[in-house]
Amino acid sequence: MLKRTLILFALCILMVSSTHTKVMAASCTTGQYGSVTIQVPALPSRGTYTVWTRLQAPDETHNRFMLEINGSTCFYVGGSSITPKQWVWVAFQDGILSNKVKYNFEHTTENTLKLIGSDAGVKLDRVLILKNDCVPENLGENCQSQSTRVNAADMAGASEIPPPNGPVSGSLIVSPTVQRDPNVIEKVIYFADGTQLPSSNNFLLDTTLLENGSHRIAMQITRLNGSVVQETTTLQVQNRQTVMSPLVRWARIHAQTAVIGSSVLGVVLIGLAVILIVRHIRLQRRLLTFRGF
Repeated sequence: MLKRTLILFALCILMVSSTHTKVMAASCTTGQYGSVTIQVPALPSRGTYTVWTRLQAPDETHNRFMLEINGSTCFYVGGSSITPKQWVWVAFQDGILSNKVKYNFEHTTENTLKLIGSDAGVKLDRVLILKNDCVPENLGENCQSQSTRVNAADMAGASEIPPPNGPVSGSLIVSPTVQRDPNVIEKVIYFADGTQLPSSNNFLLDTTLLENGSHRIAMQITRLNGSVVQETTTLQVQNRQTVMSPLVRWARIHAQTAVIGSSVLGVVLIGLAVILIVRHIRLQRRLLTFRGF
């Protein structure tokens, strides 16, 4: 069973206040600018979930709200690195990007969420509770499917960026978003002509994984605050080629498949070897004990 839940809808709420206190293992204080309580639908299983909220901040100083879960735990969600006047998915607390909003649900039913106003003008419209590591996009549909792997089809609303001047080769950063400030980027997923490429820790696109020629490149860029930017462009790839280049390229792209295939083949060969050894030992025993008629 896929470990995820469904989206919970709430009316957009104007959140206002300026108190900034720490996360506490108790109920939240009463917000002076309203609150709404949501009954959580039945969860697929008990355990720890990450709570994502789609939030819109009016400016850089008003960018958080209080989230109370089951009347016992209070989180101050957001607090920094949120682009104003845009809908973004947020799953961090106290302004610390690495401090995720996680909660251990001990029961699959009768759970509640209470959204409480704490900053002026903050709007909320969706909450998503996830047990996997999917990062929501747009309305969060990508985290509700049977497969949370991002497909090239998810790039339909991506921003078109101008291609580089002339052919490209080797490894490069295509996205101006990543070039502008790589320190706020968590990961970049590249797709070439609809096929996902192996990921890189340094956000580089390795064009040696592609055949020479024109390729449609799509990028899913995840910031440290959980927001996602999608961009597309067209590259003219021109790398030095050898006779072995196609084979090397296939092996690199399908490295995981090749490893699994090699492991399975190794197990089969070991099994055959054991069978042959056992048969040989049995035959030798028969030859040693046979005394004729």
